[in-house]
Amino acid sequence: MAESSPTRYKASAIQASHVAKEWVDFALIKSKEEESHRFAATKAQALAKKKTKETLTKLAETKKARKSTEVAVAGAKMQVEEQRGYLWKAEEQLVLAQEKIEIQRKELEGKEEEVAKAKQAAYELGQKETRIALSPNSRRYAVGFAFRFGLRLQMLLV
Repeated sequence: MAESSPTRYKASAIQASHVAKEWVDFALIKSKEEESHRFAATKAQALAKKKTKETLTKLAETKKARKSTEVAVAGAKMQVEEQRGYLWKAEEQLVLAQEKIEIQRKELEGKEEEVAKAKQAAYELGQKETRIALSPNSRRYAVGFAFRFGLRLQMLLV
């Protein structure tokens, strides 16, 4: 049994070394897996940081654009109010102009009636003057008659 004891110890030691080697191999595999996981986590963390930075940049740009838009909207509102004022004034002026046109139209109608009456009076006066001039008792008639027939004016006037 004495021989078997050292062999047994030797076999036991070999078996223990194989177990230890398996543990070391297992630990090495686990450490490589852990390293792989750590690398993936580091890569994911870097990607997350990059995306966070991009998102913050976009957020800042969006805030800036929003402020710019708010200022533009405020300016547009002011312009709208200003244009409303101009429109209101223009509408007032239009109403006043329409009233003035209506007054002037009525005045023009009155003037047209006066012109028509004046033309009629001038026509009637012209007719009267023509009748007088052409009447045999008229001096014009006599002068015209004398010239037509070659008579001397002096004879007619005497």
